[in-house]
Amino acid sequence: MSLGLGGLSAFVAEILHLTALNQADGSVFGVSWDYYARWSIFPLLLVLYGLVGLHQHQQTRYRRLGRFGFLITFLGYSMLVIGEIWSEVLFPPQHPLRFLGQLLSLLSLWVVSGGWAVWGVASSRARSLPGWAVPVPLVIAFVWVVFRFPLHDFFSGVFWGGEGPFRYAVHAVGLLVLGMALWRGARTESVSEPTQAVLNRT
Repeated sequence: MSLGLGGLSAFVAEILHLTALNQADGSVFGVSWDYYARWSIFPLLLVLYGLVGLHQHQQTRYRRLGRFGFLITFLGYSMLVIGEIWSEVLFPPQHPLRFLGQLLSLLSLWVVSGGWAVWGVASSRARSLPGWAVPVPLVIAFVWVVFRFPLHDFFSGVFWGGEGPFRYAVHAVGLLVLGMALWRGARTESVSEPTQAVLNRT
């Protein structure tokens, strides 16, 4: 649940942030763009919590490579949270140290993408996710890198919001799919446990 909710709320926060930036007064619904930027911290915390659950669901099947992918992904999102807190909460836009948070956030995209790629390969090899959910980590990794870097100038030229809305939309849908896979897996396990207990008694 927290994966899907985190992904969707991050998408909404990004849309409101970009929309406010493109308004003459820099606000939407009377709220300034910098407040919307701060709101993105809370969805990321939900995603971090959901990642732990997704890892716990798979950790007995994908072993070392999967654990490595999880740790990289978790580190990347943690860097993104720290970068957002640094640049959007601790330091005002004019502060000379604010760029360090922005640099950390930019670096975190590479770390997150690398983590999702490794995690996706591990999940595919171990078949620790349903077939319909296996490509999701790889898709997220591909879109985050390609949309943010090689295609950044293209999206900036053809769309007012740049690549952000598309990247966050793919991210939200991907996390929803992974959250559904986690929910279905937990539900299957909860149903199978009483059945196994009955079989053990007979």
